[in-house]
Amino acid sequence: MLGKLLKRGIQPSVVYTAAGYVDSLGRVGRAFQSNWSGTYVDTNTTLGVPAMYRGTTLIADAIGALDLNAYRRGREVTPCPKILERPVPTETRMATISAMAAALILDGNYYAVLGEPEDNGLPSQFYPVAVDRVNIKEERGRLIYRIDATDYAATEILHIKNFCLPGDYYGRGVVNMQRQAIGKAIAISEY
Repeated sequence: MLGKLLKRGIQPSVVYTAAGYVDSLGRVGRAFQSNWSGTYVDTNTTLGVPAMYRGTTLIADAIGALDLNAYRRGREVTPCPKILERPVPTETRMATISAMAAALILDGNYYAVLGEPEDNGLPSQFYPVAVDRVNIKEERGRLIYRIDATDYAATEILHIKNFCLPGDYYGRGVVNMQRQAIGKAIAISEY
């Protein structure tokens, strides 16, 4: 009878958390995203590392405070185009540009849906989209941006890429390129 009980396989249930997983037998595991430190690394956990948070905000806020001017044939365009004065209607220009810089630093990409063109044929505003909501695919030699369940042509999207290699659809940010170092910092902090 005891032999039958010992041979019987117990299938543990697993609960996943941000720091790892725990099964019903009390075993703990920490294996995420090919990260040797065993910690979960994403944009939010990266910003939990004080140096990453402070460095990102310093750079992003400094870029957000810079003046934006339009130039044509070496001369400044006056009046300044509306899209440079207040690109997102619900935010200040500084907040928009600062968030743009932060997204480029952390994720390597900034996406926005362009507004309707005005009389001059150019949009006067755009609408930012979270990086994790965008997928890019190529169909018949053209890039298609899928945001949630809606497809957009490349001409309808403002996509700014950080460092990338030839042929990359996506830019590369700190979170993906420095995953091991960030994971180590998170693991040390948790310890």
